[in-house]
Amino acid sequence: MVARDVSSFYALALAFGTAYGSVMPLYAVVTREYFGEQVMGTAYGAVFLISSVGMGLGSFAGGLIYDTLGSYQWLFVGSFLIAASAVILAITLRPPVAAAVRSQAAQPA
Repeated sequence: MVARDVSSFYALALAFGTAYGSVMPLYAVVTREYFGEQVMGTAYGAVFLISSVGMGLGSFAGGLIYDTLGSYQWLFVGSFLIAASAVILAITLRPPVAAAVRSQAAQPA
């Protein structure tokens, strides 16, 4: 919706690629912090399974929305609403147990 020429498209693609690529390593860190090292393989696999299914369904939904409504605008609105819901969910999560134990140990008795 914002890229009107090739140079702005490349600039947007570079910004998106950098932002998305820099988030991917955090998946492993956050998964370990919330679920622990003992179940890291299972939890990490579940995170990537869910994200892969979401990305696959998102592509399909984008095509379906475009075919039905003739524009990608509602796909962006829906994506924004889903992202806003994810932010609200992330804000309401309790800190991981390990982080809570570390912060309690750091406080003077």
